Formats: sequence, structure tokens, C-alpha cells
Amino acid sequence: MHHHHFVCHRNHLMTDCHHRALIYHHHLVCHHYHLMMECHHRALIYHHHLVCHHYHLMMECHHRAFYQHHQH
Repeated sequence: MHHHHFVCHRNHLMTDCHHRALIYHHHLVCHHYHLMMECHHRALIYHHHLVCHHYHLMMECHHRAFYQHHQH
């Protein structure tokens, strides 16, 4: 299992979550919890100016991941 550290670019947290979702779309059922926790961690760091609050961000990441999973 390749566990990459969740790297977030300055203002591209959502994009990175989306990218990770694309990479792990075949494992999201098992990895979405870790993804949401990582997003939550990043949300707390970047809470000064996020598109969404950390709670919504977690949901958004999960939603995007699930959406991409079904899009493929």
C-alpha cells in the first residue's frame, strides 16, 4: 500500500483533495476516513481563509471523492 503524505499547496487544498481522490478512487471506500482526517488537519491550519469551514471541507472532500469514484 502506497501511503503518500497528504501535501497541500497554499490555496489548493480542495484541488489536492480532488487529486488524491483521483489517485485513490479505487480505494476510497477504505481510505476516505484517512482522507477526511487529513483534510480536517489541513483545514485547521488554513482556517484563516478557506472556501469552506473545516466541517464542510471534510464533507466536500468526501463528496468529491465519492463523485469521482462514480464518474470513473
